[in-house]
Amino acid sequence: MRQYPNGKISPDDEGQLTIMVSSHVAGSVKVTFPKPVNWFALPAELARTLAATLLHHAGLAEDGMRQLEEQAKTAAAEGRVQ
Repeated sequence: MRQYPNGKISPDDEGQLTIMVSSHVAGSVKVTFPKPVNWFALPAELARTLAATLLHHAGLAEDGMRQLEEQAKTAAAEGRVQ
């Protein structure tokens, strides 16, 4: 049964959707949807929460990228190839 926690906002509203946000060491933020999605709408407060989550994961991804770059520099300085 589809759920509409904020009411159905348009005729093509397919109901509640759960997404996953994750960061990768290689500098990317991945947003995973459980099915194909044409659009999604959020109440303003939840949009701010999603924005904060994306920014948080962007920071983690940047930190991971910096670590990879430092490891590559160290390996090059020591004559190792990664």
